[in-house]
Amino acid sequence: MLRKDIETLARHVDHIHTNDSKVYRNMMHKLVLNDLRQSELNKITDLLKEIDFAEPVALYGMFDYRQKTANERLGVEVEVIKEFRANEFDPDKLKNYKKSRK
Repeated sequence: MLRKDIETLARHVDHIHTNDSKVYRNMMHKLVLNDLRQSELNKITDLLKEIDFAEPVALYGMFDYRQKTANERLGVEVEVIKEFRANEFDPDKLKNYKKSRK
């Protein structure tokens, strides 16, 4: 009789643990999605604040300017990544270069 009670209790504990981990994962998933939605909403409201003062005729130019700066920033990022992967700015190489210039 005691063994059955222990087995039943163990099954209940295992069931609660399994359900709690599922609930925890679902809750964390919902929190991450909520954070993502909030950050996207913040981006949109920041953009709207930037263009709030503009004349309707100038909106296209402002968007074009923002897109150009975003593309330039992306180009610089890609260039830096390529330089990093090629080890062009390796500190040891720079030391050797400075020594050879002396």
